[in-house]
This record gives sequence, structure tokens and C-alpha cells, in this order.
Amino acid sequence: MGLGWNIATLTGLSPDGCFIGDKVYSGFSFTGLSQGGFNFTKSGADHTFSGSGLNFTGSNFSYSYTVSLFNPPVGQEFFKYNTNAAGSATLSALAFVKDLTTPLPTNSTANESAPGNIVTFPAGTVSALTFTSNLSRTGGKIDTITDTLTQKIGEPLSTVPGPLPILGAGAAFGFSRRLRNRIKQLS
Repeated sequence: MGLGWNIATLTGLSPDGCFIGDKVYSGFSFTGLSQGGFNFTKSGADHTFSGSGLNFTGSNFSYSYTVSLFNPPVGQEFFKYNTNAAGSATLSALAFVKDLTTPLPTNSTANESAPGNIVTFPAGTVSALTFTSNLSRTGGKIDTITDTLTQKIGEPLSTVPGPLPILGAGAAFGFSRRLRNRIKQLS
């Protein structure tokens, strides 16, 4: 599902972006990062954008993108997100900070080193979300990044109250009985 994306293909997408499952990803921008393979995966309610083979030994890089729900069923909404990165030690120990920020809730940031590393959206968040990530490295080499967005489906609304089917059946039975009586009278 979306294997083999690179920076050039992501930044060269049309303004409509690309459909990955029930999400539309668009508006990719990268600064300070020149290589890597990128993937989109879905596991249950989690949608993950990831990059590997980054081989990053510079001081910092950033990227941004927008995610939209495509034809969401009633009750579907964004729920939470988190971010992470991994790498290896080269001449010095791996040391970095990666964060991922979006305007909802108001300029909230998930940080790879913060406990829990999760930001929850306000209930009913369905509008497009723009994510911006910054990574600062002070030791080692950054090999991978992951941003995971979790959605939820709200409780379905009850469309028919309980007593209506019983009343409907009673009305149909009464109508049928009157119709039979009329037919008997005509014969």
C-alpha cells in the first residue's frame, strides 16, 4: 500500500494528493532531507506515514503534509496521533529530538521523547489536518521516522425508536383486516 515513495514523488503530487485507504495525503514539503523511501500503512484504526533508509547525519530536517478524510462515514473522525524516529550510533551515541505538530488541538505537539507521546484531538475533528515535523540530531544516525494517526468511528445513531416497528405492524394488521372485511362484503 504505497510502497516505494520517495521525496521527489511525494513533493511532486498534484494538489489533490494521493489516496491511501480512506485518507488523502497532500502538500508534502521536505527541508534538509534528501533521501529515503516512504510508506503508508494501515493497521486497524492506525494510519502510519513512515520513512526508512534516511541515513541522516546532519543537524536537523523538517517536513510537512496534510491529511484529509475521504468520504467518511457518519461518526468517523480523527482521534489521536504520535510520532517516533529511530537510528543507530556511529561514532557517537544516538541523540535526537523529533516532534510532530498540528493546529488541533491548538498547536499541539507530540514528541518522540515525551512520556506517552500521544496527542488526542477534540471530539468531532473531521477537517483536514496539516502536520509539521522537526527533527534535531546531535549524535548517531537517524534511519527511520514514523507518524501514526488514529481514527475512530463514533457510536452509530439510532434511526428508529423501539416502539415504531410494533406500531407499524399493528397498523398493517388493522388495515389488512379492514380490507378483508370489505372484500367479504362485496362478494
